[in-house]
Amino acid sequence: MRDRTTSNTPAQGAGGWHKSSYSNAPNDNCVEQGLSDDSSTVAIRDSKEKGLGAVLRVSPVAWTSFIAAVNAGEFPIA
Repeated sequence: MRDRTTSNTPAQGAGGWHKSSYSNAPNDNCVEQGLSDDSSTVAIRDSKEKGLGAVLRVSPVAWTSFIAAVNAGEFPIA
């Protein structure tokens, strides 16, 4: 589901959006993440969309598990 209604605000109360530390690449392919006001949801968006694109929302547990899997190399780059 695409959510364009709150894409600029889901993380405002908890510190705003945070860009990936890899976002300084020449093509600027990166994502931003932020925590909802009540800390119940992590929102993820494409930074190139300037707040107008889709926002993926997951639980903090799911986000932490995903980051751990990335760090463990479970998603090899082909």
